[in-house]
Amino acid sequence: MSQWDDDSEVFVSPLDTGRTAPSVCCLADSETAAEHTADAIERQAEDEFDLRVAVDPANVLDSLGDVDCIVATYDLRDRTGLDLLAEVRDETGDLPVVLLVEDGNEEIAAAAVNAGVDGYVRTGPHGDPEPYARIAERVGTVVDQERSRREGAEARRLLSQLTTYTNDALWMFSADWSDLVVINSAYEDIFGDPMESIIGNPQSFVDAVHPDDQQRVMDSMQAVSEGEPRQIEFRVNRDEEYHRWVSVHAEPTRDEDGAIEHVVGFTRDITRRKKRERALEEYKDELERSNRSLKEFAYIASHDLQEPLRMVSSYVDLLETEYGDRLDGDAEEYMRYATEGAQRMQEMINSLLEYSRVHSEAEEPRPVDASSVFEDARQNLELLIEEYDAEVVATDLPVVEADRDQLGQVFQNLVKNAIEHADEDAPPRVEVSATAGEDWHEFAVADDGPGIEPGQQEDIFEIFAKGSRRDRGEGTGIGLAITKRIVERHGGDIWVESETGEGATFRFTLPSAADPQERQP
Repeated sequence: MSQWDDDSEVFVSPLDTGRTAPSVCCLADSETAAEHTADAIERQAEDEFDLRVAVDPANVLDSLGDVDCIVATYDLRDRTGLDLLAEVRDETGDLPVVLLVEDGNEEIAAAAVNAGVDGYVRTGPHGDPEPYARIAERVGTVVDQERSRREGAEARRLLSQLTTYTNDALWMFSADWSDLVVINSAYEDIFGDPMESIIGNPQSFVDAVHPDDQQRVMDSMQAVSEGEPRQIEFRVNRDEEYHRWVSVHAEPTRDEDGAIEHVVGFTRDITRRKKRERALEEYKDELERSNRSLKEFAYIASHDLQEPLRMVSSYVDLLETEYGDRLDGDAEEYMRYATEGAQRMQEMINSLLEYSRVHSEAEEPRPVDASSVFEDARQNLELLIEEYDAEVVATDLPVVEADRDQLGQVFQNLVKNAIEHADEDAPPRVEVSATAGEDWHEFAVADDGPGIEPGQQEDIFEIFAKGSRRDRGEGTGIGLAITKRIVERHGGDIWVESETGEGATFRFTLPSAADPQERQP
């Protein structure tokens, strides 16, 4: 039956030893004597035995694998009991042998003990039951001992297999780290030293630790010896110039009196994890440098780049004011181009500023009512909606985790994009809706315009990209790029579904609010 150890949370399935009644072979120089021994043991035994009789030692030696114990008289047909014991030891090593010695023969009894017999019993007068009771008791004891030894050996074999097939170095030391109790072969791969080195000198593993880390390791060893579990990471393996990182978890174990008996634990190779952490740290540093560059760009764009534009516009206005009555039609047209170009450049700079500020000047997301945010965005577009006689409607929208201003910018950009790219033959209609998921809400902004060609549906989210639909307004080509940057900053996705001539639906996802009952105005 399987066992569950609640204290250690370890599942233990007992070995299938197939235990049956011990098989005992009673061997004597005659069949009568062998049967007498078997009958006497059976009458006196408290436990059940599978008793067999034999008179030929050669047959017994040929079938040693079928018996758990041999009970033999000293005098056999062609050899003595001591000869039989030596042959059994040569064949099996540990099969129990109990020798029956006639009372008074102390020399044979002493020789039997010196030869390593598992038990000897002096037999008294014929019919005396007492010696056979002792034989039965002794047989039960030595059989149990031998079976326990075999099961222990099998358990150690299975444990050895288990430790062989793990990449972790599993180990156990004495409480003061002076004696090694258990180590598996993974030690060699991790530390780069042969097993013989740590077996011969248990604390030699410290020499394989990076010099800068050795003191921390020894301090942790001392702490565990004093009863404090430790988790520590450090560099090992001289052959690899200490580029290998390990994580060690160590625990003290205690005896029945509560004294620390051993320290046990495992050493795990975490080199790959460390490389990923370094790569992530480098990426973080690079991102921080990029953000600093964006902030610097934003400063330049908001100051240095705009000043020349204001100068161009001012001088064009002066030309028109001072010399307007002397300029012909071509000159007026050139000035109009210059003014429109400066205005368009101003719009592009402002859009780039918006793009750069998505991360640098953002607020932390919090629960916001998307319906309220959408209404504010729609009011900001009121003049555009009236200009194009557009119809903009929305279903009840959910509470989401978002930066309120940036969510409003998403709605405003998508609705404006839908209106400005609508068909000229009919007033635009834009519908905003949302569907709930387990942790996310999916929003949809659908229009009835000319649609977007499949090959351009991904490109329209790139900076300065424009769709294939006919423009009714003059955009900068950066609104959808800003929208995508905002959505992705919130951890969501954005995409478009469209067929040419069938309108377009922009979809994006945002996380649900932690507390959907909290509706922020």
